[in-house]
Amino acid sequence: MYLSFPPLLLNSDCGLLTSLLPVILYYNVTTALRLTGEVNLAALTATFTAIGNRHEALRTRFAAVEGEPVQVIAPSVDIPMNRLDWRQFTPGEREAEATRLAAVESEFPFNLATGPLLRVTLLQLEDAHSILLLNMHHIISDDWSMGVLVQELGTIYRALVENCPVLLPELPLQYADFSEWQREWFQGEVLEQQLGYWRQQLRGIVPLNLPGDYPKPGTPSYQGGSQVLELSQPLMAALKVFFRVHPMFGQSALIPPYKSRFFTFMVIRLTINFSDGPRTLPRSGDRS
Repeated sequence: MYLSFPPLLLNSDCGLLTSLLPVILYYNVTTALRLTGEVNLAALTATFTAIGNRHEALRTRFAAVEGEPVQVIAPSVDIPMNRLDWRQFTPGEREAEATRLAAVESEFPFNLATGPLLRVTLLQLEDAHSILLLNMHHIISDDWSMGVLVQELGTIYRALVENCPVLLPELPLQYADFSEWQREWFQGEVLEQQLGYWRQQLRGIVPLNLPGDYPKPGTPSYQGGSQVLELSQPLMAALKVFFRVHPMFGQSALIPPYKSRFFTFMVIRLTINFSDGPRTLPRSGDRS
């Protein structure tokens, strides 16, 4: 039996872009874990099965019904694990190949309609040294969710290896519950208030046709540059005090001043993160 729910509002936007441009890869969330000690393959495989059963987001795919995106949640999921044995290579060759493959895996395109949206690769470098590559589509994950996944992987794997009970609390809510609540909440008066505010803020705005340094390519490469800005010690000290008084992530405090500078020159597309909602335990797929 499969369950269908509408996706989170932000996820609808993400899915639309991915369906229009299926080769877009900047929606991938990846990490690499170095494992020491001999890997119990049976326990590791069972761990991913347990993780998939625990988190509906990991057994969700996204389909279109009458032109509208929906989450399709499978009752179970088979998360395959690709295993590569490189013990015959020299240490330098192993590390170089691991770095290369990690880059390749980070650009692996997902099919939202078929899933699964988690890809696992185990690199065996030595008898007691392995690297576990995890790659998830951003529609079901973010850096916070990846942290939850890694933590629970360790807990479940250790319990299975030691033949002990898995001591993880039951999840009172799944991500589909949150998306369903948000859809019900974000309508009527709440929706009209939000639309009215932004219509007022953007009234009379004329898009600027700013010249670029180079002609815009027909197909974007997404190979952007980076600029390092070092903050002074007094400013960092003040920011740390601010974070203690107003608990938040650093990016939540630093991005608004950065964006305000852009507002001097142009109007940029805004993404509103609807984080108000029924919150209890962190859940894989919780893109807050």
